[in-house]
Amino acid sequence: MPLLLAKAYNYDETRLGFIFSYCGVVAAFTQGGLIGFLVKKFGDARLISISLIVVGVSLALMPLVGNIVALMVLLGVFSAASNINRTPTMGQISVNAPPGEQGATLGIAQSAGTLARVFGPTYATALYGVNTNLSFLVTAVLTILGGVFAWRFLVSAEKSKSHDYPV
Repeated sequence: MPLLLAKAYNYDETRLGFIFSYCGVVAAFTQGGLIGFLVKKFGDARLISISLIVVGVSLALMPLVGNIVALMVLLGVFSAASNINRTPTMGQISVNAPPGEQGATLGIAQSAGTLARVFGPTYATALYGVNTNLSFLVTAVLTILGGVFAWRFLVSAEKSKSHDYPV
């Protein structure tokens, strides 16, 4: 993203810093107040799936925006959706892990997230070097597929549990 902004809008480090700060404020608002309401309204499974799809769509649209206002709106949506995803995902991991293995399972999930933050920028930069839009589009496709996968398995499992009536 910084490379795209620097190239497309001729932004320096100061302007890029303001944009990252904006994304941080959106993330803080999302985590601080919005997430609890959304989890209660939609449930973990739906929220995971929908947020992944929104992240993917916003990533796919990033290279297409033509002005800074549209970009800021899109970055706000991206920041909110990616932060909405974190809490219910960790909740689902905890709930679905066997009681004696919850700590280990959450630790593995955190480690996987750390590895993604290490290797993700490397792969994205390599794709960006091939084509400036490629890193956004490949990541968008993978994220949307993750959202569809989550819908297929998490939401379906949640629906089937609600139809299990005690005898």
